[in-house]
Amino acid sequence: MRIVVNDIAASSGGARTMLESFYRYVREFDQDNDWVFLLGSDLLDESDRIRTVVLPKVKGNWLRRLAFDLISGRRLIRSLKPDVVFSLQNTYTYGVECPQVVYVHQPLPFQQVKNFSLWRRDERRMAIYQHIIGAIIKQSIRRTDHVIVQTRWMRDAILDQVGICEDRVESILPDLDDLSAHKFEGDLDTGAFFYPTASNIYKNNDCIYAACRLLREQGVGGFSVMMTVTPPAHEPEVTAIGHVSREQVLATLARSTLIFPSYIETYGLPLAEARALGSLVLAADLPYAREVLDGYNNAYFFDPASPNQLAALMSKVIAGSIVRSPNSGKNETPCLAPQIPAWAQVVRILERSAQPRGDDR
Repeated sequence: MRIVVNDIAASSGGARTMLESFYRYVREFDQDNDWVFLLGSDLLDESDRIRTVVLPKVKGNWLRRLAFDLISGRRLIRSLKPDVVFSLQNTYTYGVECPQVVYVHQPLPFQQVKNFSLWRRDERRMAIYQHIIGAIIKQSIRRTDHVIVQTRWMRDAILDQVGICEDRVESILPDLDDLSAHKFEGDLDTGAFFYPTASNIYKNNDCIYAACRLLREQGVGGFSVMMTVTPPAHEPEVTAIGHVSREQVLATLARSTLIFPSYIETYGLPLAEARALGSLVLAADLPYAREVLDGYNNAYFFDPASPNQLAALMSKVIAGSIVRSPNSGKNETPCLAPQIPAWAQVVRILERSAQPRGDDR
C-alpha cells in the first residue's frame, strides 16, 4: 500500500516535532507500506520504503499552501498513485481520487474562549486562523473520509460544530516518552515556578505578570517565575531563560511548579510532562487541561482571565499550604497511555481507510 503524507507546512515547533515523531514510527515499525512525504524543506531522510518530495515554493506562505490544497496539489498527488492520503496539516486536498485522512491539531477554529478580531493588529493573525483558515479546515473535515484529533474535547467540538457522523472522528491521545529518569525526589523549592511559553497572545503571559504584581503588592516575596520569553520591563520576579533544550525543560519541570495559563491548546504537552514527573501544576480551568490532568492529585485550576485566582494559588504554594503529594495509581501519566502506541493506531486507520467502501457522507 502506498501512503502519501502531506505536511508541507511543518518547519519548526510542535508541527515539526509531530512530523518527526510520526516519521520515526514509520521508519522503525512499519514494514508493510510504502510512504511518500510531501515536505516544505529537506527534513527527513529517505529509505527503501520512504520517499520525500520537497516543495519549498509551496511552503512560502499560507496562501500558497492553500492554493496547493485547493487547486494545484491534486496533479502531483495523483501522479504518486496513493492508496490513501494522510494530511498532518489540518486540511484536505481537493480533487484527489482516493481516500483521505486528516489529522486536525489546530484548536483555534473550535475553541470558544476567545473571538479574535481581524480589525485589531495584535489579533489579526489569530483571527485569520480562527475565521478564514478555520472555515477551510471545517470544510475539509466534511469532505475527508476520517478525522483524527488528539483529545476528546476536540472530537466533541468537531462533532458539535461541523456535524459529521461520530464514527468519522477519532481521538488518539499522543504518546509520552518514559520520563521516570527525570523525576526529582528531593524537596522542591516552593518559590520556583516555570512556564515554557511563546509570545502568542493566547499563551496568556500577561496573566502571570499581573499575578506577580499582585503578590508583590501583598508583600509576598521569595519566589521567581522562569519563562521562555522576555517579559516586559519592571517584572523583577520573572526570569527570562530563552529557548532551552527539552532536557532542560524537563529538569526545570521536575524541580518547580508549572504554571499553565494558556487559553487555547489542543493538548498541552507540558501538562502531561509535569504530570509524569509528579510536579505541582497550576493550570487554566479549561477543557484541554481538565482532560490531560483528569485524576491528577497535584493539579490546581484557576480562571485564566483572573490573575487574582492565580496569585492566590501561587501564594499557597510559596507558603507551603499546597504541597506535592505522592503519585499512585491514576495519578501517574503512564496510566493515560493507550495499550497500542498512538501512531500505530493512526497507521491502522490509514490502512482501514484505503479499503473500498460506500460513500456514507
